[in-house]
Amino acid sequence: MKSNIRLAFARLAVQDVREILQYTSEQWGRRQRNAYCGELKRAARQLQTFPEMGRLTDDGVRELVVQRHIVLYRYDEDVVTILRVLNPRRLRR
Repeated sequence: MKSNIRLAFARLAVQDVREILQYTSEQWGRRQRNAYCGELKRAARQLQTFPEMGRLTDDGVRELVVQRHIVLYRYDEDVVTILRVLNPRRLRR
């Protein structure tokens, strides 16, 4: 299903993903890095199609669990903006 919703990444989210993939590659190898990258991409595409699938927090940010990380994002009309991709230990409320 093709979505008209645009997907955007905040600068910090791009940095988060780079660090996650680098760490994954160093710890478990390139094959696992590629698999995890695929999981993150699938989650991003799902958010384009079903932007309200993540749990809405009190501060208006949505969160979606993707394996060992939490994707924090906002959905405003026709744009899903991924704000951060964090390990739950780094998530502060």
